[in-house]
Amino acid sequence: MSKHISALLLILFFLLYNQASAVEKNDLEYNYPLKDPLMATVAGSPPDENLNDIILREKIYGLKIFKDRKLPPTMRYLKKYEFSLAWQGDKSPLIFVIPGTGSNYKAGKMKFLQNIFHDAGFHVICLNSTFTRRFAAMGSKSNIPGISFEDARDIYEVMRLAYEEVKEDIEVTEFYLTGYSLGGLSSAFVADIDENAGIFNFEKVLLINPPVDLYTSTKIFDTYVTKNLKQKADVFFDNMFEKASKYFEYKGDVYIDDEFLYDINRIAPLTQSELEGLIGVAFRMSLANVVFSVDMLTNRGYIKPADKIMKIGDSTTQYYKEVLHWTFEDYLKKVLMPYWQEKNPDDSLDKLVYKISLKALEGYLKQSEKIGVMHNLDDIILGKGDLDFIQKTFGTRAKIYPNGGHLGNMLFEPNIEYMVNFFKN
Repeated sequence: MSKHISALLLILFFLLYNQASAVEKNDLEYNYPLKDPLMATVAGSPPDENLNDIILREKIYGLKIFKDRKLPPTMRYLKKYEFSLAWQGDKSPLIFVIPGTGSNYKAGKMKFLQNIFHDAGFHVICLNSTFTRRFAAMGSKSNIPGISFEDARDIYEVMRLAYEEVKEDIEVTEFYLTGYSLGGLSSAFVADIDENAGIFNFEKVLLINPPVDLYTSTKIFDTYVTKNLKQKADVFFDNMFEKASKYFEYKGDVYIDDEFLYDINRIAPLTQSELEGLIGVAFRMSLANVVFSVDMLTNRGYIKPADKIMKIGDSTTQYYKEVLHWTFEDYLKKVLMPYWQEKNPDDSLDKLVYKISLKALEGYLKQSEKIGVMHNLDDIILGKGDLDFIQKTFGTRAKIYPNGGHLGNMLFEPNIEYMVNFFKN
C-alpha cells in the first residue's frame, strides 16, 4: 500500500469518526483554548474537556419508510433506516437529535449529545443526517436530498414513525428538538412544519451552529478544496503522512479518536492549508457519496449513462473519481435546480437558494419564543451578514460564543451546560 493511500485512509478514518444577542466577548469564564477557528473545527474540544462515557439504556431500531421502494442492485444492502433510542426508566421528556452533513446516529458528536441529554433526564432519539446516501435511498421521498423544506418534511415523517416504533417502550411527558450544523438548519424547518402538523408540539428547539445561507456555507468548503488541493493532492497527503508518522513515533500504539488531530497538531502543527484541505475534503466526500447515490437511485445520467444499471461487482471507480470533482454548486445547478423546476418552472436559481436557507424562515424564527440558537463569532461557515441575521432574528434567544470555529466547542463544558439548561429551564 503506497504512503499516499495509507495517509488518505488515516485521514478518512478520523473524518468519519468525527464533521440584543448574548455575545461573550472578553468573558474570562469562557476559556475554550483553541483560538484558531480552523483548528477548533478540526480538533474539537481538548480531550480532558470531554465528558466521560455515561451508562445508559440504548436500543437500535430499524424502519422501512417506503415499503414498496426498489433500490438498485448496488444499494439493496440498505435494508432499513436505523436510529437509536436511549431511554429513562420512568416518564420523561423526549428529545430528537439531528446531525450534520454526512453523519449518522453513531457519529462521535451524536454519541456525546446522547450521553449529555440522557444524563440530564431525557429520552433521546438520535437520527441520521438528511444529506447522506442512506437518507437519499431510504428517507427521501424524491431520492434527491438538498431541498431544505422537502428534507425536513421527510425527516419529520421519519420522526413520526420512529416515535410510533418506540412509544410502547417509553413514557413521554413532552417533546424537544435539536440539531447541529445542517441538522440545525433541518431542525428549524422541522419546527415550522410541526407548528401546523402538531404531532409533537415541541416545547423548545435549539439550533446548534446552523448555516444561515446553505449555498454560502458550502461554497466556503468547496473553496478550501480548490484553493489547497488543486494539482497538489500528492503534496498535501505527503505532508499529512509525514506529520502522522511523527505522531505515531511519539505516541506509539494509539487509537484514532477525538484526541488524534488535537495531539498531532501539538507535536507537528498543521498548516492553515492542511487544515482547510481536511475540512474541504470531508465535505467533498460527503457530497460525492450523495451525488453518486442520487444518480444510481434516479437513473438520470448525472455521472454514469442513464441507461446503465450498475450491478453488484461492477467497478464504480471511474464514476467516483469524476464525482469527487463536483462542488455543491454543481449539485445545485445540475441536480436540484432541474428537479425543482419540473414542479416550479418559474423559480430562478436565486429563489431556490433563498428557499433552502434559514432566511426563508425569518418571520417564523423572529416570533417563535421556543426556538434558540447557539453559535460562534468565528464560525467558518458564516458568510458576510450572517451573524447580523442571527442576532436580529433571534435577539436574546441567540447565544454567541467568542470562539470555537464550526462545532469545535460544542462539547466544551460551558456549552454543554448551556445546552442542558436551555431545555431544562
